[in-house]
Amino acid sequence: MSPTYDVIVIGLGGMGSAAAHHLSARGARVLGLEKFGPVHNRGSSHGGSRITRQSSAEHLAGQLPSLPGTFLKAATCMYSNTPDEHFVIARHPAHPESVTVAAGFSGHGFKFVPVVGEIVADLALTGTTAHPIDLFDPSRLAAAPA
Repeated sequence: MSPTYDVIVIGLGGMGSAAAHHLSARGARVLGLEKFGPVHNRGSSHGGSRITRQSSAEHLAGQLPSLPGTFLKAATCMYSNTPDEHFVIARHPAHPESVTVAAGFSGHGFKFVPVVGEIVADLALTGTTAHPIDLFDPSRLAAAPA
């Protein structure tokens, strides 16, 4: 029988690792997917700040299983921001019951890793959070002037 998971976290950089940590601490069965090894220089948080990712990877190594299979394709992580330079944190509008989106953290996002991990865990498990996240609603981007 194949293992089952409550939540799949795609990308185990600072934000993904924090989300995986908060989810597993709440008892969720978490699968973390990272296209590169746990410590690499292809993400937006490299250099001296890599120690955070390395310590997260060491902590999560015992909690997340390795995936069998062959890796098919990768693309280098890009520096990603929204036009207004605020993050996107929300349930996916087409799949609100099963997909939580968190993106646009390049630049200053690393400072918010602990609380964003908690918010993502809240949204993934309950669909809501006590934290004020209206500022991060992606619908604001559709309403923004060009």
